[in-house]
Amino acid sequence: VSPKRHRKVAVLKDDEVERIERADKATSGYSRDEVMQSMYGNANPIAIRPKYNAEDLRKMALKEEEESRVRRIEGPQEKSWNAIQVPDMLGIQQEKCKWFQNQSYVEIYYRLPTNARTHRVNVDLQPRKLSIEVEGEKVLDGTLFAPIKKDMSTWIIQDGLVEITLLKRYRRGLYEPGKTNADTFWRSIFLGAPEQE
Repeated sequence: VSPKRHRKVAVLKDDEVERIERADKATSGYSRDEVMQSMYGNANPIAIRPKYNAEDLRKMALKEEEESRVRRIEGPQEKSWNAIQVPDMLGIQQEKCKWFQNQSYVEIYYRLPTNARTHRVNVDLQPRKLSIEVEGEKVLDGTLFAPIKKDMSTWIIQDGLVEITLLKRYRRGLYEPGKTNADTFWRSIFLGAPEQE
């Protein structure tokens, strides 16, 4: 009777498959066979260190330098602006203005010019109107899509952004006579504005 031999089945993990595929596609560095040998050719597999030619090292240094430069340039306004996420179908994102809503509130963010002086920014909130004036020039102005509660709506300037929170007059649980929850959603900030605004 011959002794039974155990046969091991090789199962590759995702990261191992990725390493082999990268080596297979690489134009420089270790070959696919060298990577396979480093992973499975000895009893205690240790990943081989990557090898780079001078051109690869130069490209990596340039990329790292560019990423570092972008991080230094991105100031508080840009970080705050990029952090604002507009949910699908609940608002709009434009170059200088983002807005979104829920069933009770409308949040509006307006990006100020970098040289704007905050004491020269004026926001006028009325039950049916909104106006933003920067350095004497009206940048947003119009009749709101629906009425708001003026006394419960606020605005501040933070990190170079005007942040406005409007409490809807007719909102969840407080509907206009003959209206439903679906009627609380605004299609734009201003009445009669195109859909993309």
